[in-house]
Amino acid sequence: MLNTGTDDEVFRNYCERQNLKASPKVEDDTFVRPLLDIMAQQLSAFPAAGDPEHAAQFVRMGFIDRGSPNAFVDAWEGGACICLHSGLLLSITEAAIQLQDRIGAFDTDLAAASGGNLTDPIGMTSFLNLLNKVDRDETLFEAPAGRDEAATWRATSFVSSGLQFVVLHEFAHVAFGHLGFLQSNGEPARLFEMDEEGGSKGGHDPEIRYFLEHEADVFALETLLRSALGRQLTSQDETYASGDEVFAILMSYLTTVFGWITLENELGRSSQSTHPLSFERLFALPMAVQGLLGEQAVFEGPLSEALNRCRVLLAGVVPRYPRFGSIARIFTPEVLSGIDRKIDWMREMDDKTASRLRSRL
Repeated sequence: MLNTGTDDEVFRNYCERQNLKASPKVEDDTFVRPLLDIMAQQLSAFPAAGDPEHAAQFVRMGFIDRGSPNAFVDAWEGGACICLHSGLLLSITEAAIQLQDRIGAFDTDLAAASGGNLTDPIGMTSFLNLLNKVDRDETLFEAPAGRDEAATWRATSFVSSGLQFVVLHEFAHVAFGHLGFLQSNGEPARLFEMDEEGGSKGGHDPEIRYFLEHEADVFALETLLRSALGRQLTSQDETYASGDEVFAILMSYLTTVFGWITLENELGRSSQSTHPLSFERLFALPMAVQGLLGEQAVFEGPLSEALNRCRVLLAGVVPRYPRFGSIARIFTPEVLSGIDRKIDWMREMDDKTASRLRSRL
């Protein structure tokens, strides 16, 4: 069993040594920290019995007080720490609130809610206000617009999926030997979810860093979807059998990446960035879908239905909120025609970085 845990003495010692402020615990938190605890328990069983001994002595995860919608994993004292920024949770929650209250994204019929056009960057309002020294927009957190319980469940799944995607992405950097690979090449072994500064972190080959991020994205999205599809196909509970969970995962992934695209547009990007441009990260969706269909053909029906729901929603939103056009592009034939080239590139980079597997868990 892998030694995993959340927000314990090991995690707080790491934060203290790195001059980071661990987020305070909230005693009545019945959602966020319990979710991390469940993930830690599940990840402790990775890899399966019979695999090589763990290269990492431990994995710890927790929140730190930072306003940006980011996260990172860092190699430390023989193990790894996954740090989620408090701004990440806020941005995912903001996105769920705006999507539901302004356009009814989680309503059964996907009907647009009343209200004007969306003018704020989805899920980015608080962080951009912080950068611009504007007071926090408290109207985001007013009482919801009277949606039914099903819509509330979908919105909650959306928030949960966003957090799980990020944790799984960071965990993949440990599980597939990315941190050890970078260390063996004399490079920094701290990998951020989003490159805020837009500059080199000392890496000698940005293309390798791009590949590591893509591999982590595909792993995280495949893992989430595989689990949800399994529940949908076997569950007698309408909550899971309806396909709402798969839809929420897809929308959460698309919206989270959309937030990073928004930040790239707002903050600008350096040509020396060590992180893939956010739109490129959307290719993890068709790659994950192809991988899942290769595993089980029975996934095709549920996946097709969920993807179509996403397309329908985006088609209705883009005329009112053109910024969503950037993520709607991933469903266009022109963009999807490039998926084979992306897969070929992934295979080439897999061979080029084969030594990373010696450092995997």
